[in-house]
Amino acid sequence: MYWQKKTRISVIADAMSRDMFSVIIASLKVFDESLLNAAQRKSDRFHKIRPLIDCVRSRCLELDRPQYVSVDEMIIPFTGRTHLKQFTPRKPNPHGLKIFVLASSDGQVLDFEFFQGKEDLLLNVQRTGLHLPEWGTLKIGEAAVLRFVKSVSRGTSFFFDRFFTTPKLLEILSSLGMGATGTMKKNLVPKQCRLKTENQLKRSGRGSSDCAVRDDSAFCITVWFDKKNIILASNEHSIQPVSTCQRWCKREKRHLEVERPRVVELYNSKMGGVDIIDQYDFKLEIAYSLISEEVLNDDNSESEISEEHDDISRKRTRPLPIAAKRTNSACHMPDALPPYASRTRCRYPGYTAVKSPDGPNLGQNLKVNISRTTHDTHLKICM
Repeated sequence: MYWQKKTRISVIADAMSRDMFSVIIASLKVFDESLLNAAQRKSDRFHKIRPLIDCVRSRCLELDRPQYVSVDEMIIPFTGRTHLKQFTPRKPNPHGLKIFVLASSDGQVLDFEFFQGKEDLLLNVQRTGLHLPEWGTLKIGEAAVLRFVKSVSRGTSFFFDRFFTTPKLLEILSSLGMGATGTMKKNLVPKQCRLKTENQLKRSGRGSSDCAVRDDSAFCITVWFDKKNIILASNEHSIQPVSTCQRWCKREKRHLEVERPRVVELYNSKMGGVDIIDQYDFKLEIAYSLISEEVLNDDNSESEISEEHDDISRKRTRPLPIAAKRTNSACHMPDALPPYASRTRCRYPGYTAVKSPDGPNLGQNLKVNISRTTHDTHLKICM
């Protein structure tokens, strides 16, 4: 990014070329491998960059701990050759290195763990000092959540998806004084838990729900019918208090008010922290827009503005000029089109194109209305 036109940093780009930077990165080492023996190098496959990982993680641990946190998988895009690469469907970058992330609801990374395999993950859980019966039988999802228990204070509420949610995990977190809420797979619902079927809830209408509490009150399971059954398990939330949300109805072609259980409302609002972190391209667009605003406020930025538009002019449809340049020339003055030319709607904000009732001769039926604002002048064309 330091060498791109939009985000160029002169101090770096003028000092070395991009290819030289790539050579340095390929040869850069942050750890002396001679300090580790063969067994230590084998046990930690990220030992070459472990000091860098620990440095970043230590700063994440300094952030304030909120009451609601979420745990989810994240994939770091990587196309190199390593057996640590994972494939996770329905992710923005499905191929790459997998890490488990503890995040706040607004997208702050509070802690993370690189996934090297189930055995390594279980060892990290054991190192946290948790006294768990049969900790070696934990599943990957269960171990990933328990890995972060020591990163938060007692009483924190965890949110996670169905990859992590199991009855055993809810029991463990309850015994540790932690809240837990997550979607659950249908085959993991205990058989003695008698919930209404999807057909029964469908007959009751969209937004209907049902719940069942385990005998020892360790957790409850709630089923909510939206377009289909959604099953959630929680050791602290259930149906009440009920709120409402809007859902689109295809048949009536309008939004309807639908009842929503409390557990669904909290899950939707607290679970998306890791997804916000994954919106890297969206953050880049925000950065570009902020940079463009700074360029527009600079009186000596004509060359930079032209470079920005030259960089994106290779697209099939040329984008609209920036607001500061739209009225600086005659590039948007009305032109008389030849007879029977195709009509297209003007893409500039506030403009409309209407076919003249007297025929297609635009030169004879052209009416121009000029409306002045405090910033610029718009030409509204009625044809």
